[in-house]
Amino acid sequence: MRYLPLLLPVACLAATLEVGPGKPFAAPCAAFAAAGPGDTITIDSHGVYEGDVCGVWKPNLTIRGVGPGRPHLRAGGKHHDGKAIWVFYQPAANATVENIEFSGTAVPDRNGAAIRLEPGIGITIRGCHIHDNQTGVLTGPAPDANVTIEFSVFENNGDGDGFSHNVYIHQARKLTFRGNYSRRARVGQLLKTRARENWIVANRLSQEDGTGSREIDISEGGEAYVLGNIIEQGTKSQHRSLIGYGVERFNRDYPRHQLLVLNNTLVNRALQGIFVDVGSGAPSPVQIVNNIFYGPGVWCSQPGAVFGSNLTVTAQEVFADFPVLDLHLRRTARVINQGQAHPALPEVQYRHPAGVEPRPRKGRPDVGAYEFE
Repeated sequence: MRYLPLLLPVACLAATLEVGPGKPFAAPCAAFAAAGPGDTITIDSHGVYEGDVCGVWKPNLTIRGVGPGRPHLRAGGKHHDGKAIWVFYQPAANATVENIEFSGTAVPDRNGAAIRLEPGIGITIRGCHIHDNQTGVLTGPAPDANVTIEFSVFENNGDGDGFSHNVYIHQARKLTFRGNYSRRARVGQLLKTRARENWIVANRLSQEDGTGSREIDISEGGEAYVLGNIIEQGTKSQHRSLIGYGVERFNRDYPRHQLLVLNNTLVNRALQGIFVDVGSGAPSPVQIVNNIFYGPGVWCSQPGAVFGSNLTVTAQEVFADFPVLDLHLRRTARVINQGQAHPALPEVQYRHPAGVEPRPRKGRPDVGAYEFE
């Protein structure tokens, strides 16, 4: 009898490469060079990873920090190829990066990132802490790729020129930004995206005492769903709008332009402002439903915007602890049960820091980012 060779799926052949003290690899970049497609690289949080910068070329890698905390990639001003701590090149599609801390990269172009994706690359970033870089995450145009960022902290990124940001997503097919805490950008945006479709769900985007500009900048329109977020502009912010939509242009290659701002709590600590600033020539009215607005400013700059069940709040006492931006509702808050049903009501709400929890569903929805229980 003749036997045919057994063909194993590629996933069965994937290996796990260990990085850290006493492990086969002393630093992550050596493991990346040795890895094959689909491998997993684990990085021990006990290790010290100073100035370990490199390019990544293998597809479908899972890169995960393990141990009692996050392993810390301290660039110390170093960079790979004038771009970032880790640069993912065209073959390195669909990586997952989990539970890692990145800091301290700088490049001559002033946009040195912790993680940079070259054109055409998608990625999932989960549970990371990215701070004190010229840019946090920077992606190249990737019209056929998805970017997912969740449960991560971004803070103090930016070079101070207004062109570098905590998170900057170019023209991806879809951005999912969920359960993140983005704060205190240096002059730039807390989240800037040019993606065709954007799901910005249950995050805290707060400038606090930082000098950033917009909290959310959806620069080229497209489909955008801003659901269940805490969005706060501080007194030192460089711009007076919290959310910008199509403020640079409406991309003609995008099949649909629609913004839904639903069940958010928006706080403006400045003396004036625009909560939702819509670029001229928007092809459809934006929808603004079930939001709390605290502080001075115009709800929306678009004359034909569609509003439903939004409320302006003037007393901090409706919130659990306003000074620390705990915007859960108190029992006496008049916004309870004042919202309206909507098919896109968020199923989760933000849990600080950098997480989500189920949003209760009982009776008529409350206005704002939190459901009282």
